[in-house]
Amino acid sequence: MSDRIYKIFFTLGLTLILVWGCTEKINIELIEADRKLVIEGTITNEIKAHEVRLTKSSGYYDNERPEPVQGAKVTIQDFNNMYELVEVLPGIYQTFPDVRGDPGSTYTLIVEVENEKYIAVSKMPWTPLLDSIKFYEDDIDPNVIYIGLFAPENPIPGNNYYFNVYKDDILLSNDLTKRTYVNDDLINGRYLFGLKVHTIKAQLGNRITLEVGSISKEYFKYCLAIIRETAYADSPFEAAPGNINGNISNGAFGYFSAHSIVRKTKIYQRKE
Repeated sequence: MSDRIYKIFFTLGLTLILVWGCTEKINIELIEADRKLVIEGTITNEIKAHEVRLTKSSGYYDNERPEPVQGAKVTIQDFNNMYELVEVLPGIYQTFPDVRGDPGSTYTLIVEVENEKYIAVSKMPWTPLLDSIKFYEDDIDPNVIYIGLFAPENPIPGNNYYFNVYKDDILLSNDLTKRTYVNDDLINGRYLFGLKVHTIKAQLGNRITLEVGSISKEYFKYCLAIIRETAYADSPFEAAPGNINGNISNGAFGYFSAHSIVRKTKIYQRKE
């Protein structure tokens, strides 16, 4: 056997020994940060019970549901009104069902709990216009459809939007990471002629509803930051996800958003 071949086998053997021997489990102790209050709340231009959720932050490897925060005093107010929320379930607080927010108004959320006060302020943008929606079938999978939007975009720059989809009155994009988002950087003041804003799987006869929400620039950036963090790949070369700062005072996490909403519904019948 030549020296060259011998060296190759010797190197492979040494590598296998090193890999085989490196099986000891390494436990990394993480420093647990103090649990902080997490506030998630909205008020919209709909007549309904508007909701605020209070929980405690959890550790990175915790698999349990966040601990609800009970017994808080929660209010939402604008220049003319103050709404005191009622705790309907542990950590879930709601207004009465006849409350409606007004676009253009500024709303202040105040949460008092555990001898601390937390405040957030959000101005409700004007309601977007929505003329109609149209379905476009995928070229490969006929059960996949793209939802096209027909609407004039507000000519005043600085608008930000999210898009939710309901199928047979069931919300499919049931958290902010499943929504789609767009700002008006490239579409300001234009008529949106069939702009494809969402994709879903559907069958003939499904009742499809597109919801367009007009949100603040700050909430738009917050949602995108959440999406970037939740897309973490758990790679050793990638930084672990961190906490996203919202608009809540006193060191709490989360966001309180006042936004306006409009919807259009259509039955998926055939290829258009």
